[in-house]
Amino acid sequence: MNGCRDGSNTVTKRYYPQGMQIGTTNYYYTKDHLGSNRFYDPDLGRWISRDPIGETGGINLYRYAANDPLKYTDPSGLEIFPNGVPSPTPLRSGRSPWTIYDEALKDAQAKFSRQELWNGPGDAYRHCLASCMMAREDGSAVASLFGWANEKSGDWRHNQEEGERAMDDFNNAYGRRCANGSNSTQDCQQKCMNAVTSRNLMTYISGTSLGYWDR
Repeated sequence: MNGCRDGSNTVTKRYYPQGMQIGTTNYYYTKDHLGSNRFYDPDLGRWISRDPIGETGGINLYRYAANDPLKYTDPSGLEIFPNGVPSPTPLRSGRSPWTIYDEALKDAQAKFSRQELWNGPGDAYRHCLASCMMAREDGSAVASLFGWANEKSGDWRHNQEEGERAMDDFNNAYGRRCANGSNSTQDCQQKCMNAVTSRNLMTYISGTSLGYWDR
């Protein structure tokens, strides 16, 4: 611990490895998933810095673990899990996210019609499968960050419609949850196909919402 002292050698502010003291309140910070510091107030039980991934984590940019840390934990800052239920252990397969993404795309193309691959059930299956495989092999944090970056690229480069972005974000998150208990790619395929047939994944009708740059 380091500190600042006044002329009488009285400590006026304390700095800890994990944060600092302002007045009588201790503020903690962490290196979040994008590498920047976020301050956390333990008295409020919430972040006092905005989430750098914006609304991808929800419309409340300051909450932690769905505002229920007694029930949930958020070890990566990207995905909440019930306390006592560990996040999937990544295999660290060494495969790049793009390799996994391409494998999921080929699998979807083999199972769905061309029309279904654009905002339909094939598109939903592809996002679910890619996220499940990526979370299983490289960890939920990597899968979440890659999914966010891919969708943000669609926003900026292709003026992606809001409804399509919401669909992809939902199906990506569903796929990451499917990684829990999945021991193989086949497990991810089965879970995501079951989600399609039971209509637990989202689809979208093109042209029913504004594009990213049209807002």
